[in-house]
Amino acid sequence: GKAGGGKGVALVECANAFKRALLLLPQDAVLMSSYAGFLTEHRGDSSKGETLYRLALQTDAGDVGALVGLAEMLEVQGEQGKAETLFRRALQLDDDCVGALVGISRVVWRARREEDEAEELLLRALRLEGLNEGACALYAEVLGEGRT
Repeated sequence: GKAGGGKGVALVECANAFKRALLLLPQDAVLMSSYAGFLTEHRGDSSKGETLYRLALQTDAGDVGALVGLAEMLEVQGEQGKAETLFRRALQLDDDCVGALVGISRVVWRARREEDEAEELLLRALRLEGLNEGACALYAEVLGEGRT
């Protein structure tokens, strides 16, 4: 009913605000990567999201949000090696980037079962952001399957 309709209207208004902002600041990489994340997460438009992440990185190769966002998309598409490279680049730029720490952990654990590196990175992420849902869930997975 109304609650769902209100959310839909709010999402459309948010999308329109991003579009207006990009008209005013067409070279703003952070704005592009934020809009890419919005499109991917709230609108389910991974194609446009990926395009915007790539444009953001063309504008600013050091945009950590775009690096992590694009890496997450590549990981979902099965491009583990490319994803890991982008996650690691993001972590080089910001060694407190929880998204990069969790992303690398996910790749090294799920693709290569490198338990020690995954655990070390997850513990760093949890020290930075103790209630990070992705880090907590993955840590439980590593501990549950890895330790025998």
